[in-house]
Amino acid sequence: MILKHGINGNHKEMGYVKEALERAYDGSSKKENSKLLVHSAKCNEKNSLDGIEAGGLRFANEINDVVRGVAVDIARVYRHRKCSELSSNKTIGGANIALSIMGNSMGGLYGRFALRYIDWIVPVGIGSITIDVLVVPHVFVTIATPHLGIKDMTYWKVPAFLEPLVAGMFGQSGQDLFRRSTLRKVKKSNKMKKRRIIRRLTDDELYENIGLLAQT
Repeated sequence: MILKHGINGNHKEMGYVKEALERAYDGSSKKENSKLLVHSAKCNEKNSLDGIEAGGLRFANEINDVVRGVAVDIARVYRHRKCSELSSNKTIGGANIALSIMGNSMGGLYGRFALRYIDWIVPVGIGSITIDVLVVPHVFVTIATPHLGIKDMTYWKVPAFLEPLVAGMFGQSGQDLFRRSTLRKVKKSNKMKKRRIIRRLTDDELYENIGLLAQT
């Protein structure tokens, strides 16, 4: 289970959740064939203002590092198996990593972005043999995550003319949360579409004129 804090936060803000999950697991009767690792991500503790994309990529890299460490541990458990059971590029049966992600506030957005870059198959070398440990998506949870951004959804109404200022206070992440990055892309796309339409209409008119000239 990977936990992710929100903007300007740190891994300790998810501490209670981590403890609660570990207590629930310790008291579970279904833990005989499993092992729980709860990891609070730290990659964006001091740099969560450079945008969802940059932070999401860092989060994905940290997830992959944690998952690889678990995959290596799994491979070590199975390294004493017979050589016939560990052929090249063999997938270990029944020993998968069930990956869950819980993101608080903007941490949920980091998690959504990171999903695309997670290594769902982790190759691990055991001597001259490489085995694949499968990563299975399990649970994805977000808490108070602004999936639609915070434009028109702030505690106090932010006038449109003040949005650039407020967003700028939180760097690129503020631009993303107020959806200003998306608005710029949409406006640019609309301008390009208008230019294409104008050009197409001009071409059509030209062809019509050529046709009229040919008839006369």
